[in-house]
Amino acid sequence: VRTARAPRAAPRTASGGGAEWRVRQGLLLSLQRAGGVDGRRRARQGQAQRSAGRGGKEERGPADTRAAAAAAATAAAAGAPAAAAGGMVSEEDKAAQLHWMHADECILVDEDDNVTGHASKLDCHLMSKGLLLHRAFSLFVFNRKHELLLQQRSASKITFPLVWTNTCCSHPLFKEEQMEGSPEDGCVGVRRAAQRKALHELGIRPEQLPLEAIVPVARIHYRAPCGDKENKWGEHEVDYCLFATADVDVELNPEEAAAVRSVTQEELRALVAQADDAATGITLSPWFRLIQRSLLHGWWDKLEEGKLGEAVDMDIKRLGFD
Repeated sequence: VRTARAPRAAPRTASGGGAEWRVRQGLLLSLQRAGGVDGRRRARQGQAQRSAGRGGKEERGPADTRAAAAAAATAAAAGAPAAAAGGMVSEEDKAAQLHWMHADECILVDEDDNVTGHASKLDCHLMSKGLLLHRAFSLFVFNRKHELLLQQRSASKITFPLVWTNTCCSHPLFKEEQMEGSPEDGCVGVRRAAQRKALHELGIRPEQLPLEAIVPVARIHYRAPCGDKENKWGEHEVDYCLFATADVDVELNPEEAAAVRSVTQEELRALVAQADDAATGITLSPWFRLIQRSLLHGWWDKLEEGKLGEAVDMDIKRLGFD
């Protein structure tokens, strides 16, 4: 897998409105605590640049940025958390993460995955709000050798920083095109969301990951705290598990991802064993750990046999409630 840091796109101006005012106020408060007028200005500029990049129109970055992330991925493949791409947290990256926590509207659901409303990503992940149940997805991308692409989340992530997880994990948003479809007819809205975030986080182009290559295999319901010192954050999701087989080029967005690595089934089991030893400093996301322990290897076996369709079961599985 070729890895690289994603480039920054040119700034664009955001429009006003009540929601945007709240986002700006939240950003300002965060940056005031960090201190420095110049730091606030750089963070605002960086947030605007990254906002433009979410549309997928950014140009490829220079070779030296790709080499930096490749070095981080090499270190990660040796078993150590990658610091080069994700260990240093800039004020710009923190501001961008805070912006999307306010701006992204998640789909609220009941325990049977029926839509009940919407709420900001911030409210959905606050323990003080009761961890509102919302819709999510976990994308698993395999290459033609049936190796799974793993991601280490960026140090700037507000929830679960620097943990290892499946290829891409995020949320379909409360938008018509990302809510279209159902488990009975292919979940096209969730697949669109997965394609969008694979581009945003890892630079995987839609032509390398077309919608028809993304296969929904299951839904799980779980709840887990983040484990942060203040016990402030957590997850409570109906999570769509999606498989795709594609040889992809990866260009990391350092706001989102610190490193990637491709693993066989046995290499993943070894990584899980390392994560079970606190001395290694390797951690896994709770949803990935739950899926790996109970379901993933059975699906993986079917994929290797060319019989993935036999593994598809969209009935909701209740996996963990910490």
